[in-house]
Formats: sequence, structure tokens, C-alpha cells
Amino acid sequence: SAPAAPRAPSCLSLTLSLSQVVRSRLEKKGVPVHNVRLNGSAASHVLHQDSGLGYKDLDLIFGVDLKTEDVFQLVKDVVMDCLLDFLPEGVNKDKITPMTLKEAYVQKLVKVCNETDRWSLISLSNNSGKNVEL
Repeated sequence: SAPAAPRAPSCLSLTLSLSQVVRSRLEKKGVPVHNVRLNGSAASHVLHQDSGLGYKDLDLIFGVDLKTEDVFQLVKDVVMDCLLDFLPEGVNKDKITPMTLKEAYVQKLVKVCNETDRWSLISLSNNSGKNVEL
């Protein structure tokens, strides 16, 4: 039987570290990251904290060239692999499969690949209710 889904670390503590680890690993795998940008309501919140609007999700845009299907898959694999680094201490990471991670953390996977548009979304849910979207 599959191991129980681990509790997700808090969204805020995870986001900066996750973005740094994902960027570093993508570059080590030969996928240059041109930039990482905060987008959406979290970016608006940073600019106008006194507005009282807050934010719902943390949207991170990684500027990479998604030239081939292999690069799409590599980005997904790197993100999933990075999640292992953020599991709580004491979790036996050897028993956690990519499918277990996907079921525990991934709320949504979207891939758009056509002549005019090429992007992917990985929405990671956590117990704080604020998703991290890459």
C-alpha cells in the first residue's frame, strides 16, 4: 500500500526556498532560467500591502524556453523532485513515489503547447490554503 500523504510545509516558508531550489536544479539539468517573477495577487499585495486585499495564491513564473516535450517533462520532474527536499524531517523519502507526491501536493497540472502559446502550470496545494503556482 502507498504511504500516507505527508503534511505540506507552510506556503510562505516554502515559496522562496522552493523557487531557489527549482531554479538551481533546472539550470544544473541544462534548462536556463531567464528570470523568476512573482505574479498575480501576491505581487499586488507586495506593492500595496496597505490595500487590505491580501492574496490568495503565490504565482511564480519561471522564464524558461519550453522548446520540446522533453523540456516540459523535465521541468515537471524537477519540481516534483524538489518537493522531496521540503518534506518534514523523519519522513522516509525512499518510500514516496512521484505518484504519491502528485496526489499529496498537485492540485492542478496544465500544459499549453501550440504555435502561438507554450506554457505549463503546476499548482501545489498545502495546508494553509494558499497554493503555490509555478
